[in-house]
Amino acid sequence: MTRRREKHDALGGESDMARSSAKLPPVWLLVAMLLIGAAWLVSELKEMVVLVVLGYAIAYAIRPALATLEGWGMSRQGGVLIIFGVSVAGCGVLAFTILPTIISELSELFSRFPNFVDIAREKVLLHYDKFQHLVPAAYRGQVEEAASSLVPSFGPQAVKGMLGGLVSALLSGYSLTLTIVNIALLPFIVYYLAVDFEAMHGHALVLFPKQMRKGVREMAAEVDVLMSAFVRGQFVVGFILALLFMVALGLIGIDLWFAIALISGFGNLVPYLGSMVGILLASLMALVTFGDLQHLLMVWGAFGLIQFIEGSFVTPHVVGDKVGLSPLSVILAIFAFGKLLGLLGIFLAVPFAAICRVTMRHGHRWLLAQMEG
Repeated sequence: MTRRREKHDALGGESDMARSSAKLPPVWLLVAMLLIGAAWLVSELKEMVVLVVLGYAIAYAIRPALATLEGWGMSRQGGVLIIFGVSVAGCGVLAFTILPTIISELSELFSRFPNFVDIAREKVLLHYDKFQHLVPAAYRGQVEEAASSLVPSFGPQAVKGMLGGLVSALLSGYSLTLTIVNIALLPFIVYYLAVDFEAMHGHALVLFPKQMRKGVREMAAEVDVLMSAFVRGQFVVGFILALLFMVALGLIGIDLWFAIALISGFGNLVPYLGSMVGILLASLMALVTFGDLQHLLMVWGAFGLIQFIEGSFVTPHVVGDKVGLSPLSVILAIFAFGKLLGLLGIFLAVPFAAICRVTMRHGHRWLLAQMEG
């Protein structure tokens, strides 16, 4: 009698669970509501989200060094403190060696930029005067106007307004007070995220149903490969490119070559930005320094050769083709994440887009399996 009652209660419990599950909305609706809620939270808590994302990115970047220290028998907390100490010491060495040169050259570049532009325009018009007799008289006015417009006019106020507009656009929606507080909190957030990195991922995995954990673990492993290939790889690529640009621009002998090489190399952390800004600044300084076509062509040739080396040898060997995003996807991701998260979103656009691509592919595969089942 007791066994029958237990069996009846079990069947009744299963029927209650079936009825309750039948009342749940469709899976796609739950996913859509979750995505809408997450997007709303990101927009409302932008500064907090940026702080956590930046802290997570730093914790992720130091994970290999932390694993090495743990392999030597050191505790995770002690390893994080040692990495912090080495980082502070390294920043101190840079502050007393390379940093003054960088600040000096960048300051001269931006403060004298209008003068550099005026000198470059004069050099362009000077070269035009040498060849204007080859242009038919009826078209000389149009050609002269086109030659003059090759180097546009920039006054000091125009440069300040352009830089101010760019900064305000990138930092729109951020509070200056909260930004300062966030910078002060960042080391503490990085510390706790780095210490609890593996445990935090384990707790997140437990939130998924058992039948989904294997797929989530596989997706996380694929994302880890993408992040390792891109985030760490891009810094290595940027460092190599900066060295190559230093050698090339230094041999050519243009002024402020060191600052321009750094901008051209590490500017590639944002795809296409470093190359475009770098070649414009290097061309401008080639006209200012030498004022002839020969050195201008040497600068263009150097940039073309280095970009060829980067695309054919450096990036394929360091980063590989694991990210798998088309140029159009990269450009759209930069605009979208820049609009959402500002300056940090621009730097994290490509890895975020790669993560979204992996998530959507696995999610689509899971939905197809649910529909077929």
